[in-house]
Amino acid sequence: MLRIRRLIAKYNSVQNSLMVFGILLPLSIQFSNYFFVFNLILLFISSKGKKIEWISLLILSIPALVPLLSILLHNETFTFYSFEVRLPFIATALLVGFFSIDKSIFTGFYKGIIIGSLIAVLFHFVENTSFGLALKSVSIFDFSYTPLFATISIIYLWFTKTRINDKIKVALTVLFFVSIFINGNFFFISAAFIISIAVVIVKGSSQIAKISIAVVVLITSFLLYKGPEIQSLIAPFQKTQKLGASDRLAQWQCVLEVMKGNELIGVGYSNRMDFLLNCYHMHNMNKAENLALNAHNEYLDFFLVLGYLGVIALLIYFINALFVAYDSKEIKYLLIVSLIALFSLTENVFTRQKGVMITSITYLMIYASRGTKSKEESATHMEVGETIDD
Repeated sequence: MLRIRRLIAKYNSVQNSLMVFGILLPLSIQFSNYFFVFNLILLFISSKGKKIEWISLLILSIPALVPLLSILLHNETFTFYSFEVRLPFIATALLVGFFSIDKSIFTGFYKGIIIGSLIAVLFHFVENTSFGLALKSVSIFDFSYTPLFATISIIYLWFTKTRINDKIKVALTVLFFVSIFINGNFFFISAAFIISIAVVIVKGSSQIAKISIAVVVLITSFLLYKGPEIQSLIAPFQKTQKLGASDRLAQWQCVLEVMKGNELIGVGYSNRMDFLLNCYHMHNMNKAENLALNAHNEYLDFFLVLGYLGVIALLIYFINALFVAYDSKEIKYLLIVSLIALFSLTENVFTRQKGVMITSITYLMIYASRGTKSKEESATHMEVGETIDD
């Protein structure tokens, strides 16, 4: 009995810790970093060993192995500082490769990410008030990637058992939509719109789901239709300058220019920014040069590092996760991986700590679902076999 109680206490401690991590991730890089490491340790302790899966281990290590391979091919000097942001990929790969994780442990993370995203969204509504300015002055708070977390929260609201009333789900979904629009991010507005359609398809038998998504779609349509007017009203309150599509295209053009003659093995992980900055300087792209902007495209960044090999490796990384999620019949993970893969077309997701952590935890959940599914199927086969034998 004592052993059972200890197991339950350990299980709950992982759930609660993952919930705290989910809350902190949209709000603070510093605190979420510590809790991410703490959660990885708890998962290592609570997980059971299994037969080593070398292929899964290798595939999940791709975002971290590509820079290391670049060091070998381009004779670069290894610097831990430039590599440390991708260490979570190694930890994720080791967990998946050597251990079996119970997928129900991650229930706490679903709740946490919704709460954390809600707080981040509310911050954007009070950003220019005295309360918002006070939060801005505290260095531990970081509300970057709020549209990404808001969109992921919509997925978790509708595709997990969150025990939240459908009417509250509608209110939260609308709130997330409006926040995404205020951020002026058309990509995430479109993503949330597509997710709404997915909810209608999957939950079509529920009238409340249809009505809920209809409301969201109508509000989104109105926001898009009145977009220019609303943006002109909120523009004076948006203090941060955002790069437009033309800026992105110019950066991507620089990548292609740098890669002429370097398509096979790229220019290297440590050298890529020097090449980009030289290109920005040559074309008088002062804004990009002064801000030392990266490619703002993960695929092009992998292309810069290792040429075609880098792009193929990244595609394998994303496509493999999509297949595993599809095989496990986990719609929420299909949507989230697709979201991250598409977001990677306009952002260097793996050079930002929040991008690395949300990707790593998502991959852990995908592979945990796969493992649990396999166990359930084995148990079912055993029961059927016993029945036949009887």
